[in-house]
Amino acid sequence: MSAVVPPVRLDAEVVELLRDSPELLAIADAIAATQVEPAAARQPRRRTMRLAAIAAILGLAVALALASPWSGSGGLVDRALAAIGAGEVIHVVQRAEVSDSSVVDLRTGTESPLVRTTELWFDGERGLLRSVQRIGGTVTQEVLETPEGSWTEAGRVYTCAWIAAHPVEATKARVSCNPSGENGTTPRHVPEPRPALDPALAGFVTGYRDALASGEATRDGSGTVDGRAVEWLRFTLPAMGGGSPTVERVAVDAATYEPVQVETLSGGQLVSRAQVSTAETLDRADVSFARPRLVPPGQEQVVNRVVDEAVVSLDQARAALGGKLVGGDSLAGQPLREVSLKTVAVGYGEDSGRKPRRVPTVELSYGSAAGNGDLTVQEALEPLMLYRFALYGQELPAGSLGLTRFGQGYLGKMRVRDLYVSIEGPHKARVIDAARALATEATP
Repeated sequence: MSAVVPPVRLDAEVVELLRDSPELLAIADAIAATQVEPAAARQPRRRTMRLAAIAAILGLAVALALASPWSGSGGLVDRALAAIGAGEVIHVVQRAEVSDSSVVDLRTGTESPLVRTTELWFDGERGLLRSVQRIGGTVTQEVLETPEGSWTEAGRVYTCAWIAAHPVEATKARVSCNPSGENGTTPRHVPEPRPALDPALAGFVTGYRDALASGEATRDGSGTVDGRAVEWLRFTLPAMGGGSPTVERVAVDAATYEPVQVETLSGGQLVSRAQVSTAETLDRADVSFARPRLVPPGQEQVVNRVVDEAVVSLDQARAALGGKLVGGDSLAGQPLREVSLKTVAVGYGEDSGRKPRRVPTVELSYGSAAGNGDLTVQEALEPLMLYRFALYGQELPAGSLGLTRFGQGYLGKMRVRDLYVSIEGPHKARVIDAARALATEATP
């Protein structure tokens, strides 16, 4: 049964004034209901009552606005500012999907996005930025940036300032900021640029607190994010290099006022979206800006190069991989066209002390002579850069396929037995079918 709406008892001017505010109109009508007078007394006081009603209603509107969760002192902006604290170091953890990449469960066919987690600590006053990037549970990059230079797990980053101050060492390392490649021999002082955040993060990490404190952040509606009620805040960042101004939209939890999602828009178009699991400020004493722990030289490959290649039979290819080859005369409806045995030289850099190794690999080409729906399968007994196993540094669960949109086609990566297998093809479904067939073939 629908509710019965009582007749509005208000003057027409009041109704017109509040026609776009049905909540206030209902409240005003309730007030009017309490002001009923005898007919004889009503006419002389009509205009006085109308003005009093308007004043009372406008006063009520102001009171409601001041009490609303998105306005004024103690409102949404102030509470969002209080939620991140007043420490000197900004700490943010955000999660975003890696574009055009996913992980496919080969048993169920379920496809899940590949997620990159970025954690950073930023001390703007001292110019210190430490960032750690993870894909899945694997740390893929750690960087410390300071006014004196930058460091990763591999050591100091060769910047133009460092090269200018160490021209001889830079020449030995074969790095230069000059197109000619010449560094000279006389050291020069060039200031290191102050650390700067990635543009996609800069607006949120540095701009969010400033926008809240200055009042530039304004409410931009409400909604839900992953089932959580949120209020949206919006602020604009200055345009850089003559481009369009960038707009940041931050969703804050309606109960805790902590950020849960940030969106970046440029020219009115969504550029990026990331989930925020942590956004807070910390005291300097509680944060370490130590350099990343160095990876000992010789542990990571720096170069892969094919030094020998020959067309062979399936049996010869299988023998080269210790009998562990997967793939036969056909795959995913495509006939086997060619089998190549390639020898890959794996190098570890001049300072590693390790000589290049030679690793046997096999490449199986499937498809018709016309090349329609071709599949290329590459197999090796260890992960090789050549076959893009360093791409995103992801660790793949057993029975799954890492899938990436690559150029005009798709690249799939998987572990089968003790083999590292990559599959390339123009069609996503066919790459997945091929991976499922290879995994089934390898199952005892």
